[in-house]
Amino acid sequence: MWKMPLLQTGRDWIGRCWRAATARNVKATPAWIERVIAVDAERARLQGNPTNPPGISIHAVEKHDGVQSVEKPTTSALGGNVGYYWRVPETVEGKRTWKQVEKPVQLTCSRRLQFSAGHRVVGHESKCRHLHGHNWVVWVHAQAWSLDPVGRVIDFGVIKEHIGAWIDERWDHGFILWHGDTSGMKAMETFSELEGIKQKVFYADWNPTAENLAKYLLTLSRSLLKDYNIDITKVTVYETENGVAEATI
Repeated sequence: MWKMPLLQTGRDWIGRCWRAATARNVKATPAWIERVIAVDAERARLQGNPTNPPGISIHAVEKHDGVQSVEKPTTSALGGNVGYYWRVPETVEGKRTWKQVEKPVQLTCSRRLQFSAGHRVVGHESKCRHLHGHNWVVWVHAQAWSLDPVGRVIDFGVIKEHIGAWIDERWDHGFILWHGDTSGMKAMETFSELEGIKQKVFYADWNPTAENLAKYLLTLSRSLLKDYNIDITKVTVYETENGVAEATI
């Protein structure tokens, strides 16, 4: 990150950004990406400091087909209100200038789910090779570029209705075992022989680690919620309070 004074005109400012980036060996190609984080210069001018407003920090500049992405933090260094927008070139009365266009904001919501289930990690070096169980916690993260008419990414209840119900039916108060775990299978058969109970078991194509559960749930969630105008981008699985795995797209 480097500093430069905020100049008086947009054209001078853009030129200075270009020269500064070039001086730092940033490639100035058509796909050259430069993102700019700026403070609120108008606030500085209102405070009587028009010739030497605070500097701006140049991180990079997004230049593609003549469009520049300018991002401002939620508040400026002086407390002014700022926002996120695109700077798009246009010609007004024969003069080249820039107009501000609101930049879309990606929105995320997350739903917590929980279940209790046993498993056995085949090949584990320590005690997790034994049959045991956990109170698992799952976070399903959904993203969208716009909200529904109510103002939501998706109703939290919809995630519970689809993903939570699937987990309750197949995993909750049961065992999750790899289909190649012959020892685990024999242990499950013991319940039927001794007590006449058909043990609830989910046989997976993968070793039931927290990482594999997260990966499986991510793919499953995207399939079960495919008819909604959202994107499931991440699933987080808490095996314990201290052991967490994530699968992200």
